[in-house]
Amino acid sequence: MKNETENVLYTFKVKDPSRFGVAVTDETGAIQKLVEKPQEFVSDEAIVGIYFIKDVKVLKESLKYLMDNNVRTKDEFQLTDALEMMLQKGCKFHTAPVKKWLDCGLIETLLATNADVLNRNDNSKDASFPGTTVEGPCHIGKDVVIENCKIGPNVAVGDGCVLKNCTIKNAILWDRVQVKYGSIQDTILHR
Repeated sequence: MKNETENVLYTFKVKDPSRFGVAVTDETGAIQKLVEKPQEFVSDEAIVGIYFIKDVKVLKESLKYLMDNNVRTKDEFQLTDALEMMLQKGCKFHTAPVKKWLDCGLIETLLATNADVLNRNDNSKDASFPGTTVEGPCHIGKDVVIENCKIGPNVAVGDGCVLKNCTIKNAILWDRVQVKYGSIQDTILHR
């Protein structure tokens, strides 16, 4: 940590900063400004949602101000706005870049994150179901029924799912989802 008396926001350089809160920094990594979902480019350092806040009292005051005065950005209360208020009150912040960030903010990024996590939590080698081929990496939950299917790669099947006569690739199925006679790809299904 650069200075243990400062607040730290962990960041990751992104291609589309308009989807995130971003940190505008000087050459030392000291944060000069925070902007939530900028429509014009100000920085590509997205705030990843990991914070080390030393000035907790000021953060609480800033959050209270936003709530009490119904201050919203894009019709939502934003932590970025409270952190920017802290900067304006003189609190010091710097960034700490992360090497990898598994984003879950869009279906596409959640599916990519799922694929990455499945590479470390693949239990498809133990999967055996009638008339079914399972191509890892996959995670098959408990108490599932799978018959005559092709599953994988990159599929997470929740507990209690029933899958019959279907093909599923690059997908997340939450608990107790049922798929019969179909083809599912690049999606998330919930009950």
